[in-house]
Amino acid sequence: MAKQHRMAVMTFACIASAVLSWCGVQWPVVAGALALIGAGSVITVFRRAVRIVRELEEMTSLVAFLVRLISGLQARWLGVDPAECQRVYFANHTSTLDAAVLWAALPSSIRGRTRPVAAKITGPRARSDAGLLTMSFARY
Repeated sequence: MAKQHRMAVMTFACIASAVLSWCGVQWPVVAGALALIGAGSVITVFRRAVRIVRELEEMTSLVAFLVRLISGLQARWLGVDPAECQRVYFANHTSTLDAAVLWAALPSSIRGRTRPVAAKITGPRARSDAGLLTMSFARY
């Protein structure tokens, strides 16, 4: 319920309450108006939340496109195609874009349910290969 609607409902309720009071009738008009405004506000919050979720879902495709454009990503699925089952994807590069590039390489149907869950960066001071990034993606 927009502000102008809330103001109109309260204005009407106040006028109606004054007129009814002058006529000797005691109805809880203002309380009813406040209940109507509360219900309208709950509906408005729900509708706005649904709209925000839809906009975020559309933005994920845009972000994936920008990551592909910036990184020059070309996914080659050798020996296995992306599927709707639990998998672990990893990269062994030194780029800070590894998580975003792995995520952008996935098809949109899988991308929406895939999240990075762990990363381990090892450098020259570590015991393993320099610059190894292992990132596990969880599917749910």
